[in-house]
Amino acid sequence: MPVGLEKHILRTGSEGGLPVKDKTGKLSSAEFDRTVSKFAGSCYLGKPFASRREGLSIKEHVIKAAEIKKRRRIYTESLRGDIPYCAALAVYRSCLQAAAAGIAPEQAAVNYIFPLNAEEKDIRPYMISATNAAYETGVLFSDITVKRANTDAPEISVSVSGKDIKGNICEKTDPLPNSCGEMSIVMIGNAAAEGTLILRELYAERLKEKYSEQFLDVTELKYKIYPGRAALRLSETALYMVVPGEGGIFAALWDLSEQLHLGMNIELSKIRVEPLTVEICETLDVSPYEMMGGGAFIAVTEFPEDAVAVCAETGAAASVIGTLNKTNDRGVLNGDEVRYLEPFRSDSFLEKYKIVN
Repeated sequence: MPVGLEKHILRTGSEGGLPVKDKTGKLSSAEFDRTVSKFAGSCYLGKPFASRREGLSIKEHVIKAAEIKKRRRIYTESLRGDIPYCAALAVYRSCLQAAAAGIAPEQAAVNYIFPLNAEEKDIRPYMISATNAAYETGVLFSDITVKRANTDAPEISVSVSGKDIKGNICEKTDPLPNSCGEMSIVMIGNAAAEGTLILRELYAERLKEKYSEQFLDVTELKYKIYPGRAALRLSETALYMVVPGEGGIFAALWDLSEQLHLGMNIELSKIRVEPLTVEICETLDVSPYEMMGGGAFIAVTEFPEDAVAVCAETGAAASVIGTLNKTNDRGVLNGDEVRYLEPFRSDSFLEKYKIVN
């Protein structure tokens, strides 16, 4: 593990030696069931499991959750910030959400909200940024809404729809050659790639005082920020995929566990973190594991080595970071120490810098 990252692994959630009941962030699974699922009922396409289901194998849990997720036809992501590149990131993230569900992105509806004092020269860079991302992902804008409102920073929301290339997931449940029978978790891309690009732009001058221009060059990282081809290829064999957002890779792993109602064992050293990300996080004192995670995704598969090979063919780096199990534990192995993931409360970057949410 890169030196210095140990202190960023997990927050304790305690104060003065006593546990703190932190109610910020997302509702727990039980709270969600009581306050949302109970009243939305059959009107809610994404209704989760009420609990782990007796008699189902780990694989069957994954398949059932995937069937629920696949009912969605529109994938929406939102970002808020003073950096025009946020518009591109919103396009990339929503397209990757679609691709991870086996939907080839085709159309995107974009909604911009700018501060009341925004002028045309302030709005134009956001349009250019989103348009460049649309060219790279191959989507066409089906609708663009732009308005001014009482907000202190531009807000961008992108909703993507497209063509279903995956077919019926139930047809892909028979054991295949090379199957180990174990559900592995594969991470594609690098942790905190999205957050790294934003921090690199926000704190350019401060970072230049410490690092060379060559080291701070993000050209290659921007090229890797949308592993959509890998997601579409893996949708043919992977049973379930999750795209990190706020809260980074740790929040995405927690969400994965909640959605599947399964536990997991994660090996921290297998989570890919770019050297540039490590240094920027060290300098600005944020966690690469709990920060703006767009630019990567997580896949659950019986064929981890095949998944890594498929990703390599598309130019995306991948690694096997853990396995699923029938427990309630979300263990993260860091050397000889085992920590446990906590519910997502806030993004390490957003909490500290209050720039984007």
